[in-house]
Amino acid sequence: MTNSIQAIRGFNDILPADSKTLRQIESQLIAIANQYHYQEIRIPIVEKYDLFSRSIGDFTDIVNKEMYCFNDRNNQMLALRPEGTAGCVRAALQHKILDNNSLCRLWYLGPMFRYERPQKGRARQFNQFSIEAFAMPSGSIDVELIHIAKRIFERLSLPLTLEINWLGEKSCRLRFQEKLVAYFKSHESALTADEVERLHHNPIRLLDSKNPIVQELCREAPQLVDSLSSQQREQFDHYRQLLDDCSIKYTINPNLVRGLDYYNGAVFEWTTQALGSQSAVCAGGRYDGLIHDLGGKPNHAAGFSIGIERLYELYQCHHERSDNQPDVYIIGLGQSSQATCLSLSEKLHDECQNIRSFFACEQTSSLKTQLKKADKLGAQWVFIIGEYETNQATYQLKNMRHPERSHQGSLTECLTRIKENHAEESS
Repeated sequence: MTNSIQAIRGFNDILPADSKTLRQIESQLIAIANQYHYQEIRIPIVEKYDLFSRSIGDFTDIVNKEMYCFNDRNNQMLALRPEGTAGCVRAALQHKILDNNSLCRLWYLGPMFRYERPQKGRARQFNQFSIEAFAMPSGSIDVELIHIAKRIFERLSLPLTLEINWLGEKSCRLRFQEKLVAYFKSHESALTADEVERLHHNPIRLLDSKNPIVQELCREAPQLVDSLSSQQREQFDHYRQLLDDCSIKYTINPNLVRGLDYYNGAVFEWTTQALGSQSAVCAGGRYDGLIHDLGGKPNHAAGFSIGIERLYELYQCHHERSDNQPDVYIIGLGQSSQATCLSLSEKLHDECQNIRSFFACEQTSSLKTQLKKADKLGAQWVFIIGEYETNQATYQLKNMRHPERSHQGSLTECLTRIKENHAEESS
């Protein structure tokens, strides 16, 4: 194995036991998005570099340090997408989905790429489920997005905490930045070189620093809410009142600023203490200026993204590992039984769609060996098909857990017994 090729660091294989549960979780997310009349859009993994530098911001860590960038053969600078919102907006503009301020609700699911230090809850290739709503100026859509995320977590029986903040309009943030720069300059000696650079180019990002010294400084730092205009304060009050009226519990986090420059107004995160430092499972907010920044007419937009891997880790913390055992194992003894076994397998798939069957396609192993394999896989039922069963059109059905429920008879009788037992256990 010394010469074998390994996966790239931070790019993880997802094996069958995990894939099944992930698929079930993703199906729940999609079902809820469809309930709220969001439609799927599929966008490219590779985009022009400029799309992200213009939308996310030149001085963000994502653009400066984390994007996978390369020149193609036409010397065009391209990038693997680090997030999906910019590509979704680009697609909506390119295909004129937003013409005439048409209401538009979209969802997408897929891999994103960031060159970060791999650790638990953070990989260089990771998956996100995202929802985007366009041309909806009312604060109601901000609350509906929180409702959707809340419904997802309730459906999966996951306890999370909602944190909110209000970033205001651009003029408010500029006033706030001036106060923030003045404050941190008086403490510049406590900052690292990277933090000093951030102070000069993107000072608001200091508020979500993981450095304990900076976190302590943030407790005494100016707060964004004090720089909001009276109109923005009213909108924030209205947003909170809507949440209160909908009985949605939340905490105001004045240091919640989001890592992408395009956000304005309401921002939120759903967090957990179960995943250590990678506490945010879902994050989103309003980004009214992004459409105009990418060449469209000014329009309203809001959305959120859920980190699939973090959601799965949290799901594992609160649920037993899913059952990946087959319900039925088919044993064929000898060459003459193979066609009968294949027909039986297809019959099971036709008539028992909620029951998982496994045909080993073995001809030479003994009955004892195959029964051991069926038991190791955890199969409850075993069909044993040999030359006698093939010639007589009869079937031997063995129950590995309750031998008294075993049966020998017609295929209809055997399938009925399996379905009745499955119904009993599912009820």
